[in-house]
Amino acid sequence: MAMVSFHDISFYYSDPYHPVFDGLSLSLDTDWKTGLVGRNGRGKTTFLNLLLGSLKPQKGILSAPASFSPVLFPFPVPAPSLKAHIIIKDSIAPFSLWEEEMRQALLRGKPEDMILYGEAQSLYTQFNGYEIDAAILREGALLDMDEELLDRPYETLSGGEQTKCQILALFLHPSPFPLIDEPTNHLDREGRACVAAYLRQKREGFLLVSHDRSFLDDAVDHIIALNRVDTRIVHGNFSVYDQGKKRADSGDIDKNRRLKKEIRRLTESSRDKEEWSRKKEKEKIGSADKGAVGAQAARLMKRSLAIQRRALARIEEKKELLKNIESAHTLKMNIASSLPRQILTVSGLSVSYGGKPVFSGLSFSLEKGGRLAVTGPNGSGKTTLLRAVLKEIPFPGTIRLPRHISLSRVSQFPRWHKGFLRPLLEASGLDETVFRNVLGILGVSGEIFSRPLETFSLGELKKAELARSLSEAAALFVWDEPLNYLDLVSREQLEEAIIAYQPTLIFIEHDKTFIDRCATCMLSLK
Repeated sequence: MAMVSFHDISFYYSDPYHPVFDGLSLSLDTDWKTGLVGRNGRGKTTFLNLLLGSLKPQKGILSAPASFSPVLFPFPVPAPSLKAHIIIKDSIAPFSLWEEEMRQALLRGKPEDMILYGEAQSLYTQFNGYEIDAAILREGALLDMDEELLDRPYETLSGGEQTKCQILALFLHPSPFPLIDEPTNHLDREGRACVAAYLRQKREGFLLVSHDRSFLDDAVDHIIALNRVDTRIVHGNFSVYDQGKKRADSGDIDKNRRLKKEIRRLTESSRDKEEWSRKKEKEKIGSADKGAVGAQAARLMKRSLAIQRRALARIEEKKELLKNIESAHTLKMNIASSLPRQILTVSGLSVSYGGKPVFSGLSFSLEKGGRLAVTGPNGSGKTTLLRAVLKEIPFPGTIRLPRHISLSRVSQFPRWHKGFLRPLLEASGLDETVFRNVLGILGVSGEIFSRPLETFSLGELKKAELARSLSEAAALFVWDEPLNYLDLVSREQLEEAIIAYQPTLIFIEHDKTFIDRCATCMLSLK
């Protein structure tokens, strides 16, 4: 067990000025399997970079054991044309370099070369070089990766397969406590379940940033929550944290309501006592016993002042409530009116790439208000199906959409990623006020209009993509992985909007909770 402690840490970005942490204090056990959660922009990536040492706090101390040197997922791959198992080996230690040095030393065979051979072999042995290939195969099997896959060039692997390679490398690396930043973005539903099971059976601790609630539930035993005004550590998975937070929020809301009523009652009572005191003071004029009347007026004023102090105390108590309740206003969906019952009909649809069929003979229909979740492993043709529906690619088969049906799409990779928002909105004919309102509800401030999209975080780009779709009046929404990089609060806001407005929607998503809550039907591609 080793403890990493943040002592009164403050950090801000200076150009432009943007405060992230102010007086952050917590202790983190490196044996924990810890999930790090918080809204986009709350400081999760900054937290990781402080642990890595690539950022230094402006104030406070980060204390850790001397041996603490965590490694980060994802890491850059300088030569992706190499085989996957070579990429994995050399990300752990320079095994290929040592192997070549030993091979060259043996070829030359001179005494001085034997000294170089011994030095290289010593390092190779120290880092378990003679066992590393077997270890990679063993860990790969736990991640459903066979030897043939590991022998392929890294660049030919799918995004999910590359993710598994990097996760595997992190846990074979000699540095303890891996930092894992958003590993689910390229994993399909089966891949997420596989990686979560892999993480759960690990003895080593790690720090995991993810917005996938089911994935967090299956992988972690602690949660660090970067809240609006504080940071909290919870023993348990995401559901334990979420249930506790909702109970606390509900308690705060109830207490806030009671305090408001009490403050109103005390204010009225104090006002009455003060008014009665003034009336008694007036009664002294012409009274036979001015002393008694004056004493009664003083008692009433004293009671009024005591009630005022009680009201002020309640007001101060009320100020401490609701600070960590996220501002989660309701999203609206702009549904086109006068829709027919049948929105989409697909018959005998087939798609091939390079003569190889992706799928064939596909038929289904979607009625008004239906929400179709398209699921399946990576490479099964999910995005291809959506592109066919959008008439972006040629296809044999039939896709029927009524002529007046308007479509709104969300792309897996946001289409707006260069330039400034305002010219893009004007070119699209979208109402800037509506667009700004959607962004604000999703927790994005208006200052991003003054920044080029190249400076946006991945979460901000995704929210801009969603805001564009939600600002359009549409009969059919076509969304490809809308939750990528989206924080937990925004995911729940999107779910609530879909449940409330019941749009006609065809979507690809791997977040189990989102599918369970939003889909009315499913299409599984194999």
